[in-house]
Amino acid sequence: MVVHVEPGAAFGEVALLTDNGTRSASVIADRPTDLIVIDRDLYERCVQDVIRREFQQKADFVAGHPQFGRWAPKYRHQLAMALDKQVASFEQVVTRQGATVDAVYYVISSVHSVFHHHHHHHLLVLMF
Repeated sequence: MVVHVEPGAAFGEVALLTDNGTRSASVIADRPTDLIVIDRDLYERCVQDVIRREFQQKADFVAGHPQFGRWAPKYRHQLAMALDKQVASFEQVVTRQGATVDAVYYVISSVHSVFHHHHHHHLLVLMF
């Protein structure tokens, strides 16, 4: 499978979640590409906890959802790794009527926050 990675996207973080750091895919640049690299030590100090918490939230969602709860653990884990968590702000259009369907959205929470006396509503969404 060939996947084109957009600027700002990351790869390699799944390998850093394991002790042996084995990569699950090869990445080959198809043109000159500038990269920012975070080595294992910096990753473990700064990023790993955030990634683990986000993965755990997705894994808990998959395990607890009636549609996926009976799947084999291997497939639930793969699904949790593939999910994309998004935050939709108040009045942000998530999808429009008549748009081509390219994803399924699951609401995982709705939060009401107040910032500087303005009301901001956020909708946390898991998408795949």
